[in-house]
Amino acid sequence: MFFIKEAELRIITSDVLVCGGGISGLLTAKSLLALGLSVVCIEKRNGGINEKSSLKDGRSTALLDPSISFLKSLGIWEKLVKKAQPLESLVISNLCPETGIIDETCEFSASDLNLKALGFNVSNDFLSSELRKNLSENINFIYLDNVTLKELLPRSDDIIAITNKRQKIVSKLVIGADGRNSTIRSLANIDKFTFDYSQQALVFSIQHELQHQAKSFEIYERGGPCTLVPNKTEKGAGHSSSVVLMDRPREIDRVLNFNKKSFSSFISKRTGMVLGECLVETELKKFPVISQLAKKFVGDRILLLAESAHVMPPIGAQGLNSSVRDINILMELINLKVTNKERLGNSNFLTSFEKARSLQIRSRMLGVHMLNKVSMYNYRPILAARRLGLRALDKNLKLRNFVMKLGMYEKTSTHL
Repeated sequence: MFFIKEAELRIITSDVLVCGGGISGLLTAKSLLALGLSVVCIEKRNGGINEKSSLKDGRSTALLDPSISFLKSLGIWEKLVKKAQPLESLVISNLCPETGIIDETCEFSASDLNLKALGFNVSNDFLSSELRKNLSENINFIYLDNVTLKELLPRSDDIIAITNKRQKIVSKLVIGADGRNSTIRSLANIDKFTFDYSQQALVFSIQHELQHQAKSFEIYERGGPCTLVPNKTEKGAGHSSSVVLMDRPREIDRVLNFNKKSFSSFISKRTGMVLGECLVETELKKFPVISQLAKKFVGDRILLLAESAHVMPPIGAQGLNSSVRDINILMELINLKVTNKERLGNSNFLTSFEKARSLQIRSRMLGVHMLNKVSMYNYRPILAARRLGLRALDKNLKLRNFVMKLGMYEKTSTHL
């Protein structure tokens, strides 16, 4: 237990406390402010809301059509689209381990769904920066950096959060958007289930010989997929892509010992030369690949979303898009259930969120889990099944469209 004398605490009040100053936390804050609520957001890292983060993420996110629609509704897409690369199709390919040649391919095109684009690729650093700029102008928003929570004290009508900076934050609801190692989840005593794939992901950007033509590629061989997502650049338009390479730790460690020329040659071959010769242009960043699921998404005046609630392997652009869906559902529930602020964070509201997200997230995680498992192994029966599956999808438009809709959209919950 963390003890501070009541008289020594600085009291801050708000409708909602958001824990986590990453993209999901900032987007949650923006959404709540759009509903007329006051928000305090705390972040454990240094750097005020107006300061450029010294910790560059370096990654990008493929925001799918439903996420774009949500960002448009918040009035922030207009700023983002200027530096966003449209994704007109997703090409899934099987790379034969023996020959190094792509032997089956299926293309999922936006035009098949009467869309101009399946989504847009946006730099995480740019997305975060624009959210920070937008939030800094709102008088109902307080951002506290270098702050961690030490204690949560739920009461019948509100919840008190005590910080390491001797602050007492009183709100109706505390939202955990503080990542896979969530402090909120820990303080709320919510258990989690974690599955370790014995995989790692390398993230970096490349220049390539051929134009990407607004296509994203997911290339399956063994150990995991290699995903190429087109980048928007001012110079050399169409010749830059972000890469996520997933494989066994031993293989990842092996290729990390390559020099730049050797690694670039390796990536050219690992991608089946779909974009010609490749040249690595950024630092390689390594991340563990896991699935993680909180055993419940709510506690006493506490709600978990994004990676505090669920973590998935980086396949099919499901990660941040699922987090955006969490936030969208939260907004819809507040509009439907919260007729006055006194009801915000009560048990009925939290139960509705749990019911609205629990089954949908679990089913989506199961699908991503199975895809990753299929991508990892090179046993002949699995390779044959993978090729047959791609061939069947390539020849059947209705089946392709069904799979695209399944990956992009979620059914409206019956609990809304």
